[in-house]
Amino acid sequence: VFRPRGAATDFPYERDKRMKPLRTAALLAAGTILAAGCAQTEPADTAAPQLSGTTYVWKTTGAETEPFIAFDEKGGVHGQSGCNGFFGGVKVEGDAVAFTNLGSTMKMCAPEAMEVEARFMKALTETKRVRQSETALDLLNGEGAVLLTLERKN
Repeated sequence: VFRPRGAATDFPYERDKRMKPLRTAALLAAGTILAAGCAQTEPADTAAPQLSGTTYVWKTTGAETEPFIAFDEKGGVHGQSGCNGFFGGVKVEGDAVAFTNLGSTMKMCAPEAMEVEARFMKALTETKRVRQSETALDLLNGEGAVLLTLERKN
């Protein structure tokens, strides 16, 4: 009697012999995935910054008003950039920080104040991370270079 391989009339042990390599491969793959998921990871070099409810100032000369940034509890920011007021959002994911939807008033000030404002706002838009201590906040670019150091006000 001719029976093709894999036919329903195969004895169970014959099917088991053919499936053994597949079962072994599947078990090895599952074990590898489980082991990778349980592996411990190194703690991050920097903890996520706690910005909510804080205010930082930039001590500089030439501004008409002291540049500062205040972080609220709802993910928003506002402040003075040296001449104009500004507002927007902040997105914090781990140690990554992005200032979003920044807008400002548009009055003209003395050239020195406008230069301070341009540098301050440029630093905010280029910030990719921050380094926070008890007394200061460093705004860092993507390479980790300090764009500005702000002093904590509260």
